[in-house]
Amino acid sequence: MFLHGVPVAARELGIDVYPILRKVGLPSRTLTVDIRIDYCKLIEFLEQIAETHGADHIGFLAGKYRPVLKMGVYGQLLSLSSNLQEAMRLVEEFIALLSPIVQWRMQKSGGIVSIIRHDRVPHPPKSGQFRSSTITHVFNLLRTLIGGDWRPLSVSLSHARPKSWRAMEQHFKVPLGFDQDFDGITIMEEDLYRPLQMANPELLETVKAHASTLKAQIEPNFDLMTQVRLVVQENLAHGKVQKEQVAERMHMHPKALQRRLHAQGISFKQLLTEVRMEIAIHYLNSSSISVLQLSQLLGYSSAEAFSRAFKNIHGMSPKLWVQSVGTHTENKLHKAG
Repeated sequence: MFLHGVPVAARELGIDVYPILRKVGLPSRTLTVDIRIDYCKLIEFLEQIAETHGADHIGFLAGKYRPVLKMGVYGQLLSLSSNLQEAMRLVEEFIALLSPIVQWRMQKSGGIVSIIRHDRVPHPPKSGQFRSSTITHVFNLLRTLIGGDWRPLSVSLSHARPKSWRAMEQHFKVPLGFDQDFDGITIMEEDLYRPLQMANPELLETVKAHASTLKAQIEPNFDLMTQVRLVVQENLAHGKVQKEQVAERMHMHPKALQRRLHAQGISFKQLLTEVRMEIAIHYLNSSSISVLQLSQLLGYSSAEAFSRAFKNIHGMSPKLWVQSVGTHTENKLHKAG
């Protein structure tokens, strides 16, 4: 996941998002360099911006200002397709080149088609900003591909209506529903067969061959990393998570799991630590949980063991981390006053 669109959105709102990057454990260069980041961190980053600055439409703005076709080979596949029907088929086939998390599916009924966003893995309860961002970006993408003054029938969002919904309504200029059963865009079925502006069948075949090679290299590892992280998260609270139990859950031999992780440049121990620290940062930044409770939640043998591990990664104890976050918040409130 990339943060394309966030810097422009932040400038429009006149807010500084770099302190929030640090809060969620992301490097500052994330906003200026193409760095693929964990989707849970992206979700937390957007939600923290919304909560801290009252920017309840930051996800929409991030999607609005995200470069439409800045998606590498995946973007080329879509833009070179002959029509939207072909583009959607390629979306399903090569989605791993863009995201291991999100899927897009079509539901047809009575000449109407809903393009619906699905998550391949469970997402945090508060993820409305992320979902709003992806829907807005796909809306802009469809308009660019089809061209002219085309617009869909409606846009549906599953999260509650934000205070700034008027800005969203002005951008979409179609019926906009909140608290819906799905996140997606509804179009006329005939729109699937409208020729796309940049269609090039010959070049598309060349790009598809390249995409197939990339997919063979990328998709298994995306799926592996996602599965391991999920299994680790599910088992942390039950005590120390062992490589053997994760491998068994994934129907793999422990050595095979280790080999595949090493192929991604990471060991099981490193991945386990990453997951633990991401969860730790989330709780330390957003709750008053005690170090002892957090150590138990993360499967450490003691509060001392957790504190040592945390300090090795972040250069300070959990208590000092909480104090530093609190100091930043107080300074911000003081300036605002």
